[in-house]
Amino acid sequence: MKKIRGLILAIISVFILTVSVMGSGITVKLNGTPIEFSHEPVIMNDRVMVPMRGIFESLGYTIDWKESNKSVTATKEGVTIKLRIGSMLADVNGEKYTLDSPPVLVDGTTMVPVRFVSDHSGANVQWDGSTSTVYISNQYGFSMNETSKAVVQINTDVTQGSGFMIGDGIIVTNRHVLKNASELSVVFNDYSIYDGDVKVIGYDPTNDIAVIKINKTGNTYLNMGNSDSLNVGDSVTAIGSPMGRLNVVTTGIVTGKMPGLIVTSAKIEQGSSGGVLLNSVGEIVGMTFSYDTGNNYFSIPVNDIKNVTLDKNLTLEQYKALEVNINPPSRFDVTTTQNSVNVYWEPVYGADGYYVYISNTVSGQYKEAKNPNTGDYLWYWGYPKGFGLKSEGPLKMYIKVASVKNGVVSALSQPIEIKIGF
Repeated sequence: MKKIRGLILAIISVFILTVSVMGSGITVKLNGTPIEFSHEPVIMNDRVMVPMRGIFESLGYTIDWKESNKSVTATKEGVTIKLRIGSMLADVNGEKYTLDSPPVLVDGTTMVPVRFVSDHSGANVQWDGSTSTVYISNQYGFSMNETSKAVVQINTDVTQGSGFMIGDGIIVTNRHVLKNASELSVVFNDYSIYDGDVKVIGYDPTNDIAVIKINKTGNTYLNMGNSDSLNVGDSVTAIGSPMGRLNVVTTGIVTGKMPGLIVTSAKIEQGSSGGVLLNSVGEIVGMTFSYDTGNNYFSIPVNDIKNVTLDKNLTLEQYKALEVNINPPSRFDVTTTQNSVNVYWEPVYGADGYYVYISNTVSGQYKEAKNPNTGDYLWYWGYPKGFGLKSEGPLKMYIKVASVKNGVVSALSQPIEIKIGF
């Protein structure tokens, strides 16, 4: 009886699966052209699943299917993706990723999650629920192969990061990538390594920017664009070395702009610090440096990089010993609603936190404000706000902000006027 019951349940399960995947009406378009699949795409676990061979080959991969363990290995231009039927784990160039939905067999066809495959191919993926259409774009207004030659991995005796060429032998990266470094090597797109003399020729003590020069010529370098002309919704491409993987390409759009900050959906990870952010024609518009738990990925605008004076000639040891005073925030953004106000400030490199001071008048006495979330007086940088207030009635006041580093407090910023209910 138990065997018969189990058989009945199995038949019911197969029947339910067949009903749930038939007639989905999903269309997948690559660069505007519909992909013809051997089996209709389906939705499972709120994820669009497509035939394995169809999606990988459309994106230019070579496929190796192993029947013995029901696994697939897809390779293309230095990217290797491994998936296995029923497994929630995927392998991309040796790194493990957890899938939202595992590969499955449907009517004898291996189905894989289209977003995971496309995202890890450097493509931009959008879902239009009104038309049940997946839009995949991997076309660029520039040569990705040529552009990647100008992006490098930076390894020091302390950490690993990324960088990019803005001139022959001139590399931009984050200051924190060079922090406490005594040795540095540069890995190029062809995996050649430079470990010769390095000089720090410029840096921004506030905005986490450093520029180094190496004694190697004949390098490909990138043109700087104008980050002020970048708009929310514009397509962008990020290239860096997340988790030590050389020159990983991700794409997305600009989701926000603040003083000293570009926010995008182009994914970065640890090790991407110092990577490049490009616009649709391959110009530099920013440098990637951080991200948060809300899937916001942050870049420093290229116009801030342009302002760095390249007149230094410091060895790494001289740079490491350099003491830079902590500065207060210099750029703010105030957003007001009917009964609340949010204040954002540009992050200050090296700051452990911030103190906020409040006064009823611009020239009056400023009193330190307690952070209600922590119970102390230290505030932390955040996007899209660092400090907020609510008031049921009209309120006008002023704030000043100081940066804190290793217990040292900076000077106060210029006063910022905030109004509620006016």
